[in-house]
Amino acid sequence: AAANIGAILLRRADLLPQSADGLFALADESYKAQKVRDPRIGHDLLVARGRGLLNSAQTRIERGLRQQAVNLTGQLDTMTRIAPESSAPVLLGFNQQVSLMMGNTGGARASLENALNRLGKLPLPQQAAALRSLAEGDGVYQDNTVQNTLSALTAMAEKRGGAEYAQVLFEVGLMHAKNGNEVALRLVQQKLQDAIKSTPELAVYDEKLRGMAEVALAWKARKAGNPAAVELHLRQAASLVSGVLDAPARSKAADAASASNASAAAGPVASEGK
Repeated sequence: AAANIGAILLRRADLLPQSADGLFALADESYKAQKVRDPRIGHDLLVARGRGLLNSAQTRIERGLRQQAVNLTGQLDTMTRIAPESSAPVLLGFNQQVSLMMGNTGGARASLENALNRLGKLPLPQQAAALRSLAEGDGVYQDNTVQNTLSALTAMAEKRGGAEYAQVLFEVGLMHAKNGNEVALRLVQQKLQDAIKSTPELAVYDEKLRGMAEVALAWKARKAGNPAAVELHLRQAASLVSGVLDAPARSKAADAASASNASAAAGPVASEGK
């Protein structure tokens, strides 16, 4: 529990460095004390710590506290060097963003290329998730190397098919949504629909993507100063969530109606048998 809570709180940009250090130590200790460790929690904890350092560095740069930002960047560098392969590409993405904020374009490019080179060591869905995180950096989504990596990853996942392909499409679709590319998002959703035709159980990825994509598009519209688009996307997200929540009730009603119809149809037959 402490590890999960720490992973949430560590994202905050307003934590004092001492508080963040203590919280991370407590959460990390809690995670390591578990008899059966869930690698996902360990990954989430490291990524949350890295994002917290990124947010804190950005806040201090904006306030003109450059030396404090440099110290935080050093902590992020150290974390990245010792991070496991599953977390390293995402942390390198944070390094890339901080380097740009500090005006170090060469360092930013090196971090991005290092991250892309290390993606291949991960399972395809993790590669897609890490690539989505990398694409949050300024100019990364539009980068030709990133787009080529994205195309190659999607093609490889398509050959494998099944849940692995659907997971990759989910991450790729969400990446497009977070960058405001609705055309690319709709193409990914169409691919997901095509996959669902042969494997209906993949529909869960489509439902998840539609809801999260609308929220991401609303956030992008808010940054662009388009309140009408924000309201539109949030309404669509709310409608999707409502539909998912109402689905069990509709299913029960349909089952009840089906049972009632079956009983009515069986009535005369039962009478004839008496």
